[in-house]
Amino acid sequence: MPLSRWEPSPAGRLLAGELRRIRERTGLSGDAAATRLGWSASKVCRFELAKTCMKPEDAGKLLALYKVPGDRTRALTALAVRAWGERDLEESGRFAVTEVLAWAPSAVPLILRTAGYHAAVLGTIQQVAALSPGAIREAVKRNALWQERLAGDTPLTVRAVLDETVLHRAFGSRAVMAAQIGRLAELDGMDHVDLRVLPAAGGGPSHLPAFTYTKYGDSAGDDLRSCDEAEVATLGEPRAAGDERAVWLHWLAFGSLAEAAEPAAGHLKSALA
Repeated sequence: MPLSRWEPSPAGRLLAGELRRIRERTGLSGDAAATRLGWSASKVCRFELAKTCMKPEDAGKLLALYKVPGDRTRALTALAVRAWGERDLEESGRFAVTEVLAWAPSAVPLILRTAGYHAAVLGTIQQVAALSPGAIREAVKRNALWQERLAGDTPLTVRAVLDETVLHRAFGSRAVMAAQIGRLAELDGMDHVDLRVLPAAGGGPSHLPAFTYTKYGDSAGDDLRSCDEAEVATLGEPRAAGDERAVWLHWLAFGSLAEAAEPAAGHLKSALA
């Protein structure tokens, strides 16, 4: 997405879907909910389709209308605050991601890509995804901003499992691939980055598509929290896991993949040889 144009963040999409499901369980129509709050029907519709960013106070009004229990209200209110904070890149740091878990069966995860490698990967789907050269440049620029979280006083923690074939599947020139493998080797030596490689003969649910599991400031540690989220890669925008159970299943899947994988150092050394 262009930096100047708002689109829903993962948290915003998750909040929109949760509020729609809650309303449907109450038996209220969107028109009825809007009428009770003195809103237009289109306002509720835009909120539920994540077509506009919902202010936390508006989310609170809906939660009160739907008589959502206290613990669930607090969790969804926190999600609304985060979604509001993520409405542009400049504000997203206030509600920063603390840890990313990534399963990469076909290409290096976004957070770990060099600019050249990322552009080369996007170039392979340029026609299918209707990506203009300018769109690819913009995507590379956005990813570079995201990668700034790997440095600083409180760097982002990244745990990634790469399928063994990722290190040998060429995107771009030999120089591009060498730079990417070198970058992975550099990152693997950092305290806050844990890279593992799943051998061809390895176990775990290796048939799963690429996914990213994201933890926020209030979900650090090994426990699943209600504000965690998972996204599955697609040709377009990543598809958010639909509900808490789907998020939980991705958390379990990553654990299985990581357990079956091996430390990346030896594999990276072989790929650089």
